[in-house]
Amino acid sequence: MTGKPTPPKQDTDVEAHTLRNQKNQEAQNWDQQLFMAGPMVVFTWSGNGEGVVEYVSANVESEFGYQPIDFLSGKILYPDLFHPEDRTRLVAETRVLHESTLANYAQEYRLLCANGRYKWVQDFTVVERDSDDKPLHYRGYIIDITVRKEAEEALNREKRLLISGPTMVFTWYRGNDLGVKYVSANVEQELGYQPDLFFNGTLRYRSLIHPEDIDRIYSESDAFLKQDLNHYEQEYRLLCANGQYKWVYDFTVVEKDAQGEIFYYHGYVSDITKRKQAEQALNREKHLFMSGPMVVLTWKPYAHPLVIYISANVKNEFGYEAEELLNETIYYNSLIHPEDQDRIWAEVREHRQCKRSSYAQEYRLLCANGQYKWVYDYTVIERNAEGEPQYHHGYLFDITARKLTDQALRNNTERLERINACLLTLGSDHNKNINDLTALCG
Repeated sequence: MTGKPTPPKQDTDVEAHTLRNQKNQEAQNWDQQLFMAGPMVVFTWSGNGEGVVEYVSANVESEFGYQPIDFLSGKILYPDLFHPEDRTRLVAETRVLHESTLANYAQEYRLLCANGRYKWVQDFTVVERDSDDKPLHYRGYIIDITVRKEAEEALNREKRLLISGPTMVFTWYRGNDLGVKYVSANVEQELGYQPDLFFNGTLRYRSLIHPEDIDRIYSESDAFLKQDLNHYEQEYRLLCANGQYKWVYDFTVVEKDAQGEIFYYHGYVSDITKRKQAEQALNREKHLFMSGPMVVLTWKPYAHPLVIYISANVKNEFGYEAEELLNETIYYNSLIHPEDQDRIWAEVREHRQCKRSSYAQEYRLLCANGQYKWVYDYTVIERNAEGEPQYHHGYLFDITARKLTDQALRNNTERLERINACLLTLGSDHNKNINDLTALCG
């Protein structure tokens, strides 16, 4: 026979088995190193339920500051590290768990570190039992969850603040009547209703919405949902238990299932009645103001002032469409009387240089009918952080009648002064005196 002899099959199986064992051992060693280098601290406690530590992993030092020997020698007893506020609960839980037949359990509590501070930990423990189902050992790991607990506490503080304040939290079922799955307890102080009235179906949220707002908010909601938005905002009026309506701001988040179907609507609702009343009062004042003789304008201080806003009543007062000035079909600067141009722009430059916040001017403005009107212009300068003018906000109104009256008064004053001077110089020629006075009196 020729060729390389085939080794016995038994030897090959032994070598393969040995190689597998080596690889398994290497993998276990790597698993152990990876586990021990991480944040999980492994403990084994005795089965007597008194917290005597039989084993603790070396990373207890990096995580909590203790040497393993501190526990193994009995210098430190594990229960002594419990936070005083947790100790009674943990002792009671441990007693119950020790007497139970549970295979494993989890707990959360605070543990004292060597530096005197406490860390929140999650403790997952497996119970090793004898043939009589009595605990032999408790084997578990603990992991620092302080960051999570602090985040939860911050969230709870915010929730308590939210619930104790004026903002109500709702969860609505899908459907046109908006049945309520959840509502925060402060709905009673804000709207006057007991939460149970919503839960048992006595009250439907839809029934509280002002009749004039119903169609609008449902139309808005449909539009938002067609855009596949996951949240939206609305403002409307809600009926209170006392029969009055409150304006509310509603921020709603849409919860959908895996198929994209709407599951719930979650939202918070807050009273904005005072804001709405202030807005309505402001709008009334604005309407009154805009229907009057004052024209409001805002312009940017370029070489040729650029009008970026002017109120619509410029049409009534001066005959121009607002759009003509906004799109620069007409330049505001070109409407100022030629005799006033140099004076008013010199005044504007002076006001800027002196860092004044506001100023007033009087000048003549050309109307669409070709006539000039005298105007009073009061302007406030809006500056940036460096103090440079960004916008000029002002209002102007027609003072032509006042100017004409002033001119008439000046003319009369001058005439009276001339008459007085004439009287002081009267001579013996009565006919001449009469003629002079007649000429002065017009």
